[in-house]
Amino acid sequence: MIYFPETTATIIKYKDWKVAAGFSLRKYSKRIKGKLKENNMRIIREKKHRLDKEFYTGEKIVSFTMCIKNMEKIFINDYIFLIFRDILKEVIVKGECEAVIYLFMPDHLHLILQGTGKNSDVIKSADLFKQKTGYWFGQNMECSKWQKDYYDHIIRSNEDLISQIYYILKNPVRAGLTDEWKEYKFMGSTVYDFDEWG
Repeated sequence: MIYFPETTATIIKYKDWKVAAGFSLRKYSKRIKGKLKENNMRIIREKKHRLDKEFYTGEKIVSFTMCIKNMEKIFINDYIFLIFRDILKEVIVKGECEAVIYLFMPDHLHLILQGTGKNSDVIKSADLFKQKTGYWFGQNMECSKWQKDYYDHIIRSNEDLISQIYYILKNPVRAGLTDEWKEYKFMGSTVYDFDEWG
């Protein structure tokens, strides 16, 4: 590890290193590069892969997939599902969104959120959901957590939306968890009644 006493932070460890909050790489760049070269290490920079905020603001529809770290099977009973469902419903109200569909597979969540007005913030709702449920994990299941990031896809047409919904609904069937998607209980919507769907 490389330790900088004046920052009181250990900022680098071999291969999988992190930068401490509030730490300026610019100030120590020569020192860091020298140490990295000395120890055969390399700088890893995370790529920005989210679109700009305006793509998620307003009456946008976005599909998300959030995975549990190490593919741990968490969503296998009503208790946890109901807690996470209630947290989701709470945060989407704050973000002025609707949950077009939410479907909890044992180790991941499929979620489509839709903004309901010009001030809706779909990405903020998704992030707040992940933050609040992450806190719940920390308080109740310390070894369990979400993967650091999630996949998102902006849905631009009604045909794409219906296709995405059916793809998500059929996921438990493809995984062998149920014979009929309507029998799967860890799902729902604040928009649709899926019992009416064919």
